[in-house]
Amino acid sequence: MNTEARDDGWRLEKPANRQLLAACLGGVLLLVLLGPLMVYSDQPMLGEGNAGRQLAYFALTAAVLFGLRPAEWRRLIAVPIPLVVALGWCWLSLSWSIDPSVALRRMILTTLVIWIIFVSVRQIGSALTVNILRIALCVTLFANFVTVALFPDFGIHQANAIGDKELVGSWRGIMMHKNFAGEVSALLIPLLIFDAPRKWLWPRVAGIVAAAVFLYFSHSKTSLGLIGVAVLAGFAFERLPARRRVYVIPLLMVVFAAAALLNDLYSNPLEALLRDPEAVTGRSSVWRALLAYLNDHLWLGSGYGSFWNVGPISPIFKYAKGWITELANGHNGFLDLAVQIGVPGALLVVASVIVVPLVQVFSDHRLKAQRVAIVIAFIMFAFMHNTTESSLFDRDVIMQVMLMFALALIPALKAEADRADRRRVSSPWATASMRHALS
Repeated sequence: MNTEARDDGWRLEKPANRQLLAACLGGVLLLVLLGPLMVYSDQPMLGEGNAGRQLAYFALTAAVLFGLRPAEWRRLIAVPIPLVVALGWCWLSLSWSIDPSVALRRMILTTLVIWIIFVSVRQIGSALTVNILRIALCVTLFANFVTVALFPDFGIHQANAIGDKELVGSWRGIMMHKNFAGEVSALLIPLLIFDAPRKWLWPRVAGIVAAAVFLYFSHSKTSLGLIGVAVLAGFAFERLPARRRVYVIPLLMVVFAAAALLNDLYSNPLEALLRDPEAVTGRSSVWRALLAYLNDHLWLGSGYGSFWNVGPISPIFKYAKGWITELANGHNGFLDLAVQIGVPGALLVVASVIVVPLVQVFSDHRLKAQRVAIVIAFIMFAFMHNTTESSLFDRDVIMQVMLMFALALIPALKAEADRADRRRVSSPWATASMRHALS
């Protein structure tokens, strides 16, 4: 029987089907990037979900299982332990959930998407994963431009649009909302700046300019304001000595996240309030309602996925009135997590997706700095983004999925570094002292 010695030391009967796994990651990105278009509705959501997309995710899960060819069950294990613990708390919260049926569907989707990404990236490697992300976001950006140019009534928010009238004139392309289009455009920029071949310099420059142009005309203020800081953090990791990264990048995260929060609370409050109470300063009203609920349900919350979009049983109806009750989220990912799974659960999630990953990349100097710069930029962007928007652990929303891709790159990069170490040790040119140092 033929066996394959994997880089993690396991003996497996058959190698994974990397082409199929790469295609499955592409399928996830297709569902995620087209998600806003597929689930769009001008009616309040009651947690019913989209059956077609749910079936597509189950089909992708089956395809990933087939592509893994797991001769040993350990090949199925790829999600890091801190993330497993955070997911476990979310699953546990279903036992006290306000709406267990809706919460269960949302929890299944969140778990499946995370597992598919981590297990597939682990097998196909970091280089192919980054290229898949680049291609997917470039294709989306091109489709957005084509939609704006050929179908402006659809690709640009119109005056007759339902909801916030300040959306009028903002570019959205195929993404249904300017903020989604802004996120995609913004995240493409670090993918084209870092870890890209020099021979593609001018196409990369053209792509960066195109992404920046669409981001500007999307009028997505959050993404526009944060991407520069995220790229700066990536450059800091790539260029600064290891001992300085540890201080500079966390400081950037805290300072600019606080600045984004304060800007939303205090910039032109009277003017913004007169224009639209849902814009900018309206968030402070939403946050007061969430904090009031959290004060009464500090430890457990409402249960995962059981606060927003669950109909009249939602707790928001008891803590707020008017337009706030019609929102889909609280415009703060950390508060939204806390009201769902309590403060302990929110801390577990933040530790698993922000703190632990940063410790891992700061402590392992073997990792390819240019590729880790992408990871840093994505983590920085996601952290700051969630001070005024909500995406953390939220099923398959764009920012959550992009963050999971970034986190999945870390164990893939570590495995590649381990493999390189073993090659050096086994090399006939390796000295005895080198082998001792690497053992």
